[in-house]
Amino acid sequence: MKAFENLWAAAVERLSEHISKQAMDLWIRPIIPVSYVDFCAVLLVDSSFQRDIIMSKYKDLINSVLSDMVGCDNVDRHFKPYHIQIQGPDKFRAFGYGRV
Repeated sequence: MKAFENLWAAAVERLSEHISKQAMDLWIRPIIPVSYVDFCAVLLVDSSFQRDIIMSKYKDLINSVLSDMVGCDNVDRHFKPYHIQIQGPDKFRAFGYGRV
């Protein structure tokens, strides 16, 4: 878990090179890294609206940055080798977070 938190922190810094400060503060920095298993990153956000915005505007960039950081050369049709799963507020309690 700590390794993924460190990877996500480094990814956020790289993302800030491509995304405005306002967008970073609003959409990217509030993301909570939960786990990384079998090339799938699970990230939590506060709302379904936030999840939808991130998936529509930033998913490809997040995928690209994370794939580059773990040393993967290409991304196939299923967002592999790095797949991003962003969970909304309904999953916070399931992952042990008190926020809803």
